[in-house]
Amino acid sequence: MANFHGKSRAYVAFQARLTPELKERLAKMSYEGGFSQVAIVNAALEYYLDHVETGSVSLEKDLESVSESLPGIPNPKKKNPGTDD
Repeated sequence: MANFHGKSRAYVAFQARLTPELKERLAKMSYEGGFSQVAIVNAALEYYLDHVETGSVSLEKDLESVSESLPGIPNPKKKNPGTDD
C-alpha cells in the first residue's frame, strides 16, 4: 500500500478482490462508457460512502452480504464457535 500526497488531496492505493461477475461488469462499463475503471470505482465508492453517511444504505448489511460471497473475508456478525465472542 502506498500513500501519495498531492496539493490538497491524499491518494491511497489499494487492491480490491472482486467477484468475476463484478469484474466483468466493471470492464464492460469501462469499455462502453469510455471511462477508466479507476474513475468508475472512485465515483462508485464516493457515491456509496456519501449514502452510508446519510443513512440511505446500511454498511453492516452490505458487509454481511459481501462476506458471504467472497471467500477469505470474515463476517463481522458471526460468532466463533467455542468462544465467548
